[in-house]
Amino acid sequence: MIVSLKEFLRTGDLGPVRLGMREDEVFALFGSPNDKGLTSRRRKKPCLWLYGDIELIFDREAWTLRMVNCEFHEPGPPRGGPGIELDPWIIVRRLSPVHFQEECRRERIPLLTLDSVNEGAVEFSVGPGVHLIFAPDVGDSDQPGSIGLCHMTYSTCLAGRIMRNA
Repeated sequence: MIVSLKEFLRTGDLGPVRLGMREDEVFALFGSPNDKGLTSRRRKKPCLWLYGDIELIFDREAWTLRMVNCEFHEPGPPRGGPGIELDPWIIVRRLSPVHFQEECRRERIPLLTLDSVNEGAVEFSVGPGVHLIFAPDVGDSDQPGSIGLCHMTYSTCLAGRIMRNA
């Protein structure tokens, strides 16, 4: 299944998957993840499903999707893993915040610049509240100190907090 990251930023939907869906609904759409995690002695059932670089995190009480997360470790676009073929649009680790802002404006994706608690970082909330963090020394490896994309997340908690502060 092809999933557009541009549409994810615009709507918060990861293809047909959206926050609040039950894990059986997500499984029916994406199939088995390539890995699962976040277990403990007390909680044996994993609440994190990993599809390539995309993490889906479920609420431990309701077993509904509460967070979509992606951390950027490789220079290229994120990978989707089994069941998900990602259309990255412009999303790559070396993406600069300036280029990101320009493309969001061009595509008419709502964008809000946030105050960052991380020194030298630039943070945005886009669309319904997808949070992106650009940090120093993550961008172009030929440009030491350049700022690049390191983290993208969307969650039920974060979306509500950002929208209240907008």
